[in-house]
Amino acid sequence: SFNRRRGDSRAPEIWLRDCFFDLQSVFTAFDGSMLTSAVFGLIAEKTGVLYFVNAEHPGVVLYRNEAAKFLQLSTDLRKLGVAGMEEGLRVFVHQLEPDDAVFAGSDGRDDLHTGDEPDGTRRINDNPDVFLRCVERAPHNLPALFEEITRHGYLIDDLSLVRLGYLEDAPASARPAPVATAAAGLLSQGKAAFA
Repeated sequence: SFNRRRGDSRAPEIWLRDCFFDLQSVFTAFDGSMLTSAVFGLIAEKTGVLYFVNAEHPGVVLYRNEAAKFLQLSTDLRKLGVAGMEEGLRVFVHQLEPDDAVFAGSDGRDDLHTGDEPDGTRRINDNPDVFLRCVERAPHNLPALFEEITRHGYLIDDLSLVRLGYLEDAPASARPAPVATAAAGLLSQGKAAFA
C-alpha cells in the first residue's frame, strides 16, 4: 500500500507504475493463459488529486455538478498478462473537487440484454453512455445505481461497482483550498511526462 507516513517516498505515479509492473509480471508468467482487466488508483486526500491506471477496464466515471463523464476517453493499455505493454502505460491524473464522486465497475454494467432481434438473437447494449445516464439518475448509492442499470436490461455478465466520494457534505472549513496556479502547472507537466 502507498503511505508516505510509513516512509514510502515514491510519487503516486511511480507507485502506480511499480504496482502495475508487479501485477503484470505475475500475469505474464502464465504465458497468455490468464489475462485480467483492472483499474486501480490513489487519491491524495489533502489535495483531491486522483491518479489511476486503466488496463482495458470500462472507463472510470466522474460525477460532478449533476453530470457524469468518462475521465479517459480511451486507453491503449491492454489487459494485465498481455506481453509487451510496458511502453503503453499511462497514469491518468485528475483534480477532484468537493462533492465529486468517482465510479468504476466491471463490463457487466454495459453488457445488458435489452431485447431480442426478429431472428431470435439477443440484442446487447453496445452504448457505454447508458452507464453515464444511470449514474446521473442514481449518483448517491450503489443499490439505486444497480436498480437503474437493470432498468435498461438484464445482466448477462457479472457486475461489480465501486463509488468513491470526495469531501461530500464536508463543512467549508474542512474543504481544501483550490490548487494554486503553480501546482496546476506542475500537474500539467506531470501529465505530459507520463503521457
